[in-house]
Amino acid sequence: MKKLLLSVLFVLLAACSKQTDNDKVGDAQLCLNSATTTAQVNTCLEKVDGVETQAAYGARCNGSFIREGFASPTKYANAFSGLQSGGSTATMDFMGYIMFASQSTIAANSTNATETFNYCYNSGAKGTTLIAAMGGVATTMYKYLNAKDSGMCSGAASCASAPSVVGGVNTYNLTTCSTCFFTTNVVANATAITNMFSPTTNDTDAAAFQASIGSIVVSTYSISCATSSSNQQLCSTMSTAITAAGGASNTRKVATKFICAIAGVDQGLCP
Repeated sequence: MKKLLLSVLFVLLAACSKQTDNDKVGDAQLCLNSATTTAQVNTCLEKVDGVETQAAYGARCNGSFIREGFASPTKYANAFSGLQSGGSTATMDFMGYIMFASQSTIAANSTNATETFNYCYNSGAKGTTLIAAMGGVATTMYKYLNAKDSGMCSGAASCASAPSVVGGVNTYNLTTCSTCFFTTNVVANATAITNMFSPTTNDTDAAAFQASIGSIVVSTYSISCATSSSNQQLCSTMSTAITAAGGASNTRKVATKFICAIAGVDQGLCP
C-alpha cells in the first residue's frame, strides 16, 4: 500500500512540474520584456523551441522586432509620423524606415524580414503583421534593386548592400536607392525596371520578386485590414493594388500595382 501511494504521489508531482506550451510562451515573453540584444532575444526564444501555437509565433514575431531596434516606441513613432505627413514619398519613406537592417548584407536582411513576416502572420496579430509586411516588401524591393543595379547606385548613399549607421542604428534609405535606380539612364537598369513592372515577364528574378511581394500584400490585407482600427493609409494602398490587379488571384500583378501605388505612378500607366 505504501509503495502504491508513493507511486501515485510521484506521478502527481511529475504532472504538476511538467511545463505546458502556455508556460513556455509566458516564460519567453517575460524574458523578452528585458531583452535588448540579439543574443538575449535568441536565448528567450529558445524557450519556445518546438512550440507551434499562435502565441509561440507571437513571441517569435516580437523577438524579431526587438532585434531590429523596435523595442523603443520612438522608432515606431518616427516611422508613422513620416507616413502621416502625406508627402509624395511618404509611404516609400515609411517602408524604408522599417526595413530590416540588423544583418550585414541586404540578402541576410531580406531572409530575416521574410521569416519575421511568417512569424507575425502565423501569430494572427493584425498590427505586427502589417508592420512586418511593409518591412518585408521594402527589404525585398531593396534587395532586387541592389542585385540589378548597374553599379551606378551601389554607393553608401544609394543601394549599398550593407546598411548605413545613422544615430547608432543600422538603416537603409529605400527612397534614395529607388530614385537613383529609376532615374539612372543605363541599359541594365532599364531592363530590370521593365521586368520589374511586367507581371508577365519571363525573367526569373523579377517573377520571384513579384510573387513574393504580391503574396505578402494579399495575405496581409486579408488579416490586417478587415477592421476600421487598421492603418487606413497602408490598407488603402494595398486595396488599390488588389483592385487594380483585378483581384487577389494574380499575385504578380498585385505586386506591380502595389509598387506603382507606393511610387506614386498612375495605375492607368502601370502594366
